[in-house]
Amino acid sequence: MTRRRLAVCMAAITVLAMTAAPAAAQYPPSGPSGAVDSTTVSPGGTLTISGSGWQANSVVQITLFSHGQQLTTVRADANGTFTTQVQIPSDVSPGQHTVRLSGTGQDGTQRSVDIRLQIQSDAPREDAPRADPPSDGQPPLARTGMGSGVGAAAGIGLLVAGGGALLVARRRQATQQD
Repeated sequence: MTRRRLAVCMAAITVLAMTAAPAAAQYPPSGPSGAVDSTTVSPGGTLTISGSGWQANSVVQITLFSHGQQLTTVRADANGTFTTQVQIPSDVSPGQHTVRLSGTGQDGTQRSVDIRLQIQSDAPREDAPRADPPSDGQPPLARTGMGSGVGAAAGIGLLVAGGGALLVARRRQATQQD
């Protein structure tokens, strides 16, 4: 009876250990974000830019990075969000361009967010906003591994299989002794 109780306790501990949620820190740390009302715009056209995750009441600089021209600065509100309109310079050449939002993130560090734009003559407007992840000089890290649910299910399956094998072995042992 003692072995059986020990086996049940070990099985219970194993199940609990395998199904316990890991302490999950978000990586990369969440930071500011930005979006535009359209990713396609004509030279001289206007663009609505919004952002969130910035430090409350901080200044965010908006630059047409590929053109090297500051478009405007805007102050984030008490929640760290903003919405503003900017005009794309009329002398910008068609092609891929980047709008960079630079300022202080909620964590107090200098952060930047890049948003890609397509500058086209007579550009049709897109309704879907697009925002690129924060770019603070580091390439984004790959997400690796699997979810904890898959590991827990595999562990429980192995535990059940092991328990079944143990039960079969004990029954065989008991029948051999008789």
